Amino acid sequence: MTQQSGNLGLPLLVLSVIAVAAVLYVLDSILIPFVVASFLSILFKPVVDKTRRFGGPTWLGLIIVLILNGLAIYGVSLIISYGVESAILKAPEYSMKLDRLVREAEVALGRLGDSVIGAAALVELKNAVSPEKVIGMLTSWLGSVLSFATGAALVLLFLIF
Repeated sequence: MTQQSGNLGLPLLVLSVIAVAAVLYVLDSILIPFVVASFLSILFKPVVDKTRRFGGPTWLGLIIVLILNGLAIYGVSLIISYGVESAILKAPEYSMKLDRLVREAEVALGRLGDSVIGAAALVELKNAVSPEKVIGMLTSWLGSVLSFATGAALVLLFLIF
């Protein structure tokens, strides 16, 4: 009987590792902000300790930590918003340059004649700079910004606790 239970150790260990990996994969959107908040709480623990050492209440130290973190997140969001505003202001200029490059590429590919390579390259070029792809890239970027904002809010929430 003991020999059989000894043989089950390795398969159970492998199944356990797979189960833990699956749980970590599924819960990554919660665990990553939790780990970041844990790291920040360790990083800012001296601020709370100094507040208590000078006779202040613990809640005051926690409020100071939250304000510092809020200011850091606000600073990052300012940097991101500045980049977005800059890209929006320069979008017409970028669009004109892109149109000019596409026209020049069309002329250059048109010189190749009606060859199969020239026609295929022209179709590929038009597909690469299609409005759908540009909108898709902008949507993806906006999703990343919203994901950052959600993660930052979760970090602050976990940091409170």
